[in-house]
Amino acid sequence: MAACNELRLLLEQYRPTLFFCFGAFSFEFSRRARGQLPARPYASWGARTLGDAFRQSIDGFSPDNINAFPLLHTSISRGRYIESHNYFSGQDGANYFEYVGTAIADKLLQYQTDLQIWIQ
Repeated sequence: MAACNELRLLLEQYRPTLFFCFGAFSFEFSRRARGQLPARPYASWGARTLGDAFRQSIDGFSPDNINAFPLLHTSISRGRYIESHNYFSGQDGANYFEYVGTAIADKLLQYQTDLQIWIQ
């Protein structure tokens, strides 16, 4: 896959600390470009498995690494808004946007002195 190799080279060149992947395809594509195995079929990623991967990404966050965060791409448009939010967050009655925003903000604040992302 030439595109995966191209992305791999760009990631190595720019080393972004935060790499947001919107949806199953972009997340699996980023996994393959970063050499994460095993490669999975794109369709194997759903709201629940993306949520599990998001929690793993948050738990394993390091300011020295490329941290890929899988996010939902179609949380509203497919008519399963609440179900998708619950599956992704792993809890009933969850607000996906609040859940994701709080988790990412907590990590950014935790490592604020190590990250070169703040406007001075």
